[in-house]
Amino acid sequence: MSVLNTIQTILIIGATSGIGEQFARRLHAIGKKVIITGRRADRLASIQSELGSNVSTYQWDITDLPNLSSQASEILTQHPETNSVFVVSGLGNVLNFLDASTSSDAKLIAECTTNVTAPVLLTRAFMPHLSALAAKGQKSSFLLMGSGIGFAPNPFFPVYGSTKAAIHALAVALRQSVNKAEEKIKTNLSIVEVAPPYVATDFDKGFRNPKGPQPMPLEEFMDETMKGLSELGEDGKTIREVAVGSAGPRVDLWRGSLGKYLKEAGMEG
Repeated sequence: MSVLNTIQTILIIGATSGIGEQFARRLHAIGKKVIITGRRADRLASIQSELGSNVSTYQWDITDLPNLSSQASEILTQHPETNSVFVVSGLGNVLNFLDASTSSDAKLIAECTTNVTAPVLLTRAFMPHLSALAAKGQKSSFLLMGSGIGFAPNPFFPVYGSTKAAIHALAVALRQSVNKAEEKIKTNLSIVEVAPPYVATDFDKGFRNPKGPQPMPLEEFMDETMKGLSELGEDGKTIREVAVGSAGPRVDLWRGSLGKYLKEAGMEG
């Protein structure tokens, strides 16, 4: 059974715009119960009004770290049937460390908090719930939004690339833990890293260069990613990454080098 087919109720963290919103729309359209979070109450209300039934919303700023764990518990208390969690929220800035005027301490802290610290705390908050479901024999999944840039750095996004490399390392380590867990958890709990290429969203409007590399259209990215999720786990395929466009070769190179080393060392993730 594919990862997509195992999703029944999914919590999407960061779904008021861009890729997160499109995942909410796509999954809702195929009958999944969707719980969406974001900072903007107006966008949450608009999406819920448009999609109608089978959608719940929570206003949630995941950079509010002291309250993150309690808010996660609140969602699980109200929706104990949640069997899939997708951490999508992300923040990226163009900067050059050789020129201090291109960044600030506050921006760097916000980027690292949004892209690394919050996802790590969210992992701690949700993985016990998902693994408990798996131990009872129910399929569950934890998805993290990575990036092709996490596998091959880009000089324009030194911090963003570093944070996405951290997300990849987190996904691998989680998978290693699952692989060493009891058989039911190993069989039923999937850790999936979604690795996009450069995609056209509001995220990139501030730095898009008409003369430079052009982003993949969002709809094309979504088509390919949904196809990947529908194939992941089918016919015994190993559940790891869904990499689209230029991110695909980067992931393949990692799998053929460091990934191969980990497998040979008995630490496959």
